[in-house]
Amino acid sequence: MCFPLATCLSLEACDANELIEALAKEVEDRFKHTSRAMGLVAQGASLSLRTGHHKKSEHEIGAARFVVSACASDRPAAILQLLPASGSPIRKARELFHWYCAQGLDRQHHLQQAVLARVRDLEVAAIIVQVLQERLLVKHGSVEAICKEATDRALLMQAWSNVWTGSPLVALPKFSEEALGAALAAATASQFTDCFPFIHALAPFETSLACATEVQRAWQEHISVATGEMDTERGNSEMPEPEVRYIYENWQCRVPPGSIQIPNIFPGKLLYGGLSPVLNLNWLRWRGVTHVWNCLGGVTYKDGVVVQERLHGLALAAREPGDSIGYIDWCLMHKPSRRRYLPVFAKAEAILNTPGTCLYVHCRSGRDRSVFTVFALLRLRYHLLEADAWNLLQSRVGVDGWPCANWYGKEDVLAWVEQVLAI
Repeated sequence: MCFPLATCLSLEACDANELIEALAKEVEDRFKHTSRAMGLVAQGASLSLRTGHHKKSEHEIGAARFVVSACASDRPAAILQLLPASGSPIRKARELFHWYCAQGLDRQHHLQQAVLARVRDLEVAAIIVQVLQERLLVKHGSVEAICKEATDRALLMQAWSNVWTGSPLVALPKFSEEALGAALAAATASQFTDCFPFIHALAPFETSLACATEVQRAWQEHISVATGEMDTERGNSEMPEPEVRYIYENWQCRVPPGSIQIPNIFPGKLLYGGLSPVLNLNWLRWRGVTHVWNCLGGVTYKDGVVVQERLHGLALAAREPGDSIGYIDWCLMHKPSRRRYLPVFAKAEAILNTPGTCLYVHCRSGRDRSVFTVFALLRLRYHLLEADAWNLLQSRVGVDGWPCANWYGKEDVLAWVEQVLAI
């Protein structure tokens, strides 16, 4: 059984293992009150919910205890067992579910962050789905039989359809017609955040705002998937826009980022601009930015000596571990770096081709390096005509009324783009 996990739950603000423990306890309580469980308990059986080690089994031989490890990582798992009554024909404890974090959860893309539940009881599986839907408002998920034989899988899924009486489950991220229809009819923003009290019980009070911001961003991405429309001008309308002080840009360019939307070419959002927004993590979250492309060079020359670029250092220092934002550092104006443009541009294309993503390309003022990086990306990966790419980059207008795009003196970049296109 696999259900997507809200982005905030994989951050340091809320330990996913604590979430599993809390959910597992509620599943246990609900199962205990079913007629089947009460009948088993009346016959002398008992239920045991414990925290064990995933892929590590313990064996006792005499006075010695051995731990057999099938995985190098040490991950906890919530394990619910049915312990048979004495004299029962069932002599061995039966594991009803084994609930754990996928390996590498903290390094996965935010659309892939999930916890896994391996369930060996259909009634317990149905209760898990109910708990997830009611407590975290998770509407999408997948339930699969994992036995080897196709006939057995079909029989188990038929049995599941007889047990599950709730709304049909639609697995993401396939984005089928059913998924889009279900997303359109799903929770509103106020209903989505009804799950926050449950999250708040697991997270310290001082991290509550960070959790709320992440939940809001997850909802915004959910709406983007449902409608196919990206509100790049207003960001998250449910929250006030955090103030950005534009102090590092050239005076003409002290304006918000420009946006490029081409839904029939790529579903993601593409923003470009200056450094100041990157230094405000709350603004990035408000705008729904999932990836930042830093076009500032790491070093510069001062009096003939190579020194570290101060603004590049500011951009790096603003990054926080676990902020759920992916970063690219690549400067088009650094000619030796152009030799490895392919993997960089391929990564940017993959980001923009994913619904719900937002890539912010920036330099200092957002009028030279970032503009030409976006220009090259549109020309080389999406094959836009030069005039079309040029027109799209006129959307960010400076305080002087002119577009923040400095095309003068960039003949070598234009020549490089044409040279690559001719290959």
